[in-house]
Amino acid sequence: YRFSGHYRNQWFTAPVNYNTFSISAEKKINIKNKLFLGVGFNTSVDRAGDSRYTSVLPAVSFSTIVPLDKYANHKISLGVQGGLWYRQLDYSNLEFDQQYTGIEFNPALPSGENNGLNRRTFFDLSTGLAYHGILKNTFEWKVGLGIFHLLKPKFSIKETDVVLPLRYSAHLNLVFNLNRKGYALQTDFLFSNQSVKYEALAGFKVRLPLSRYTSQNAALLFGPYRDWE
Repeated sequence: YRFSGHYRNQWFTAPVNYNTFSISAEKKINIKNKLFLGVGFNTSVDRAGDSRYTSVLPAVSFSTIVPLDKYANHKISLGVQGGLWYRQLDYSNLEFDQQYTGIEFNPALPSGENNGLNRRTFFDLSTGLAYHGILKNTFEWKVGLGIFHLLKPKFSIKETDVVLPLRYSAHLNLVFNLNRKGYALQTDFLFSNQSVKYEALAGFKVRLPLSRYTSQNAALLFGPYRDWE
């Protein structure tokens, strides 16, 4: 089993803070002969701004790891995740130009805005495929591709014809094990694209084992990374 939880409160200088909270749980099940099945659940909640914009996404995940040889030095994994996405706005705390009387804001005056819907719920689906290989315990590599928002759901709260475009994410991870004591050099590459937007990340880190100082299989990793957008 593995459980995790995160809370983030950001942009303290803004009049209204932006808060994010998420929890997740997952379990790996050994079916037979190093054939694994993974199940998981996670929920993320965002709340921001005077409109109390709220985004809630509970999702369930299923994955499998299939060995390609009897020692599982080469294996592929396939996963799928589905969730019900809920988004909401509260217009009652917002103030608009037409509600300004010249002296003060009067919230009882009409805003002049076509607020329309204040919430939307839709189903979201994503999938991914990855390969992991090990060569003589000295070199290993991982490469994978993920595709998000397969159903291209209509996600805008106000506009009914705005869809969430597909997002593609590819990664490559290379690990050079320097010796049997656990020293290693690791490089990472990540590329993500959605519509006309993209992000690329590249870097490396050094792994220093701490087993001589603790009974746990602990290690210290550090290194530089560069981000492009």
